[in-house]
Amino acid sequence: MFGFSKKKQPPINDLTHQVANSVSSLLSVQLMMCQSSNKIGDNWTIGYIGGFIDQVNIRKGIKHDERGIGVMLLVLGSVFGDKNRVAYLNQYEALILSEDAKALEGDKIARNEVVALLNGSAQRAIGLSSYCLDILDNYIEMLDPN
Repeated sequence: MFGFSKKKQPPINDLTHQVANSVSSLLSVQLMMCQSSNKIGDNWTIGYIGGFIDQVNIRKGIKHDERGIGVMLLVLGSVFGDKNRVAYLNQYEALILSEDAKALEGDKIARNEVVALLNGSAQRAIGLSSYCLDILDNYIEMLDPN
């Protein structure tokens, strides 16, 4: 009745939530195309999603501190569920540190897509959906015909 038991909502202008909402929206279109794929959650997709989030953070001037990790956790929660977000963050970091080839490939493609999106040379990111639909090789060839 008086709102004492209500969870405090984050301020609308909070950069962490703004960035997380933007990233979640950008990824959601691709994730819808991946619904019938069993690839979501494999090393490549974890690398892609983690790299996408981290590169947006970098481009927005968000360091890998509480705020940057907060953005990562919010987006990973929207993709994998709140109960799984910490596990997926840890898995992403472990995959990158161990130089897992699949995770690094997804990470690299995502980072390049973010740069292209933010500098205006691309209108949408399609690396994740291309991977899920088994047309990633065609997509990579389109980006770099050599």
